[in-house]
Amino acid sequence: MKRRHFLTLAAAGATSSLVAPSPWKRLNAATPVQQIMAGKTRLNIAGAGQPDTDLWLYNQSCPGPMLRYRKGDMLHAEVRNNLDVATTIHWHGIRNLNEMDGVANLTQAPIEPGESFAYEFPLNDSGTYWYHAHNMGWEQVARGLYGPLIIDDDQDPEVDHDLCLMIDDWRLDNDGQIDQASLGGLHDWSHGGRLGNWLTVNGKSAPEFRVKDKARIRLRLISAANARIMTFQLTNASATLIALDGAFCQPEQVTKITLAPAQRADVILDMDRGSIEIAEISTGEPYPAATVLVDPALGPSSLSKTPINTPKPAALPSLNKLRRIPIHMQGGAMGNLQTAMFEGAELSLRKLAQKHKKLMGF
Repeated sequence: MKRRHFLTLAAAGATSSLVAPSPWKRLNAATPVQQIMAGKTRLNIAGAGQPDTDLWLYNQSCPGPMLRYRKGDMLHAEVRNNLDVATTIHWHGIRNLNEMDGVANLTQAPIEPGESFAYEFPLNDSGTYWYHAHNMGWEQVARGLYGPLIIDDDQDPEVDHDLCLMIDDWRLDNDGQIDQASLGGLHDWSHGGRLGNWLTVNGKSAPEFRVKDKARIRLRLISAANARIMTFQLTNASATLIALDGAFCQPEQVTKITLAPAQRADVILDMDRGSIEIAEISTGEPYPAATVLVDPALGPSSLSKTPINTPKPAALPSLNKLRRIPIHMQGGAMGNLQTAMFEGAELSLRKLAQKHKKLMGF
């Protein structure tokens, strides 16, 4: 990740942030209705000595407040929109009620500026999920409107520390602000997407998480990236992958974790070899993402390191009646497609892009 080119400011100041173990404030679990406010704020995401960035956030925190429940609970959240534009919240990965899914102008009317909307739905699945804006998401999520949603289960493996790492690659300009000119850029839309140039974990640049000596920890990794597929290398540790996208999977030993945009991965590892480094390596040049630091002041772990047992993954559906349908796709902005049908009319790709912002890219 080429974020070294972000500013001429000192990189050392950008990587010295210390948080332990969670940098956001969890909402009061005893409160029957969670209050979530979408609004504008300034926050430092680029590190000490670097400028604050104008962001759109939930409850003025980056990420937004952690929402944590148990399987079988009901989620009650009242969302107030203090932005100048309409918004909604989508609860990513959750099996949800259609009217609570947050798709603007489809499952609900957008929440207009100054208005509120109450979300209420059952949480039937445990795991690692997240919530994010779903109106003009290409801009609102890119400005910071997202947060973690964790649903615990009685069958979860026991750990000393349960750490949630919400990862984003922002695109910042030379003044440390969101690169507004690139928001909605047709070039990005028709190619690989809007890639960022500044990596954060939980709104911090290369944060450190303090844990007990010999601790068993669960890392919940969530990608809030717009388009970048990121790979994270664990140094000095081997982890057991136990869940993908909220669902338990067949346990697997890993030293690398690849996350596509919006994807989640849960791993469990034992801190038997001391502190570990987590580096992003998708560009071929390792870049520090976070450190899990053994802190003697927290004392040793007293947890018995029994084998990791997780519920069996759900059985796959039968493929006995599988029907194959050949589909040939070609053209688009990067191929030889010249025109396409839109609302009953055949239009050139240029007109579709410039006038209607309809694009195909292969």
